Amino acid sequence: MNPQQISSIAILLYSIVFFLFFRNEGLGINTLIFTSLLVPFMYYSKPTVFSNKYFQALLIALFISTITIILYNSDYACWMFLITALLLIGKFHQVGLNYTPYIALNGLYHFLFIHLKIKKNIVGVFNIKWLKIFRVFSIIWIPLLIVFLFFVIYSIANLAFAQGFINAIVFIIEKIEAWDISFQSFFFWLLGVYILISILLEIPKNIFDEKHKPQNIIRKRTQQISNTLFSFLALKKEYYIAFITFLLLNILLLIVNITDINHVWFSVTDDLKSYELRSFVHQGTYVLIVSIIMAAGLVLYFFRKNLHFYPKNKWLKYLTYLWIAQNIFLSFSVGMRNWHYIQQFGLAYKRIGVFIFLLLTLIGLITLFIKVSKAKSFSYMVQKNMIISYSILLLFAFVNWDVWITHYNIQTKNKNKIDVPFLVNDVSDKNLYILIENQAILKQYSNMSSNQIDHFITNKAERFKKRTKNHSWLSWNWADYKNKKYLNQ
Repeated sequence: MNPQQISSIAILLYSIVFFLFFRNEGLGINTLIFTSLLVPFMYYSKPTVFSNKYFQALLIALFISTITIILYNSDYACWMFLITALLLIGKFHQVGLNYTPYIALNGLYHFLFIHLKIKKNIVGVFNIKWLKIFRVFSIIWIPLLIVFLFFVIYSIANLAFAQGFINAIVFIIEKIEAWDISFQSFFFWLLGVYILISILLEIPKNIFDEKHKPQNIIRKRTQQISNTLFSFLALKKEYYIAFITFLLLNILLLIVNITDINHVWFSVTDDLKSYELRSFVHQGTYVLIVSIIMAAGLVLYFFRKNLHFYPKNKWLKYLTYLWIAQNIFLSFSVGMRNWHYIQQFGLAYKRIGVFIFLLLTLIGLITLFIKVSKAKSFSYMVQKNMIISYSILLLFAFVNWDVWITHYNIQTKNKNKIDVPFLVNDVSDKNLYILIENQAILKQYSNMSSNQIDHFITNKAERFKKRTKNHSWLSWNWADYKNKKYLNQ
């Protein structure tokens, strides 16, 4: 058998395993087992790829993300697994890529344009004359997508039209189900086939080229005297514009930071906490985050080309370093606002997200300083920030945020009482056993009645039982196991 036939048989077999492992199951140990079964065939297909250190790092990261799924089974862990898998696919299909944005886009490209692989590989493997069908499909899928979008619009505008179409679809499905054919099962199997084709089959042409992505800024010289003089004058003008801009912005930001020192760091009164803190954090934090991003964009713009090599740019660089340092302090001030908010109202996903974003922002500002001082390119900044950010986000997948949020909010018992509806309805069921253990505390430090709290927790327990009712050992994960063990006591 030729390699295409072997790949096609492997896709068929793996799709059956995918169906058996994930149909009517949750994510758990099945993710680790399936990944472990898939990697050997990937090695068989492209053994040379596995000697690439970047690919090895992504493979290790993929297995790490499966472990976080087994431990916590959180949405965050699942998303990190999917992002890692996307990067791995992109690197697997074009191992020469090292620029992380291109690797991610390459993985996305292989997933989205899967019909090209089917047309060029699967049809050729089985020698079936379906090539014309796939050519027609590749032509009509855009019109079909446009028709679908207008169908959605018309359905929203005309409820009678929407209801009539739904009734027709229901009638057809009921007739087909009478033949004992499960469309859900069939399409779930097709999903497995789709995913496996994106991993195991090739799109022959590489669409990304890294030759124009240097890590350092290269000084561009002009040989003609008139052009050189004109370029120098333009560069001198840009220098003065940048110098005045950063001088004025540093003065402005200094005033803002002094104000923050007074009102955010040392003088947050109880009155502010009680009446103004929500607006103080929600509006102020997001505006300051946007200002930090704009500040980074300003530095990137002025230091994008030859201004790095202007002979009298020493004081401009000093002003830029001061601007970056002041933005770092501003980031800490934003974090302090968020901390005041947490002390008053407790932990929540967005409040944790602000801290994570600020950490990534600080890393971005540090790499921005390196870019200016070492004349690095924008590509260098993007590459370093993506790798560091991805690594940090992967490490954060080892934190059981749902449990941590619940423990913190119950233990601190902040002034505004425990927000029981948030812990029950917004936080996932990973905190169920903690809520049951601390029902007495919830009743004592909440504005809700005891009966309401009992009803809320009972409903959450029932939802958990319903979600895990049909799960087998394949869906095993520590978080669900802990809840089941506690409920069965």
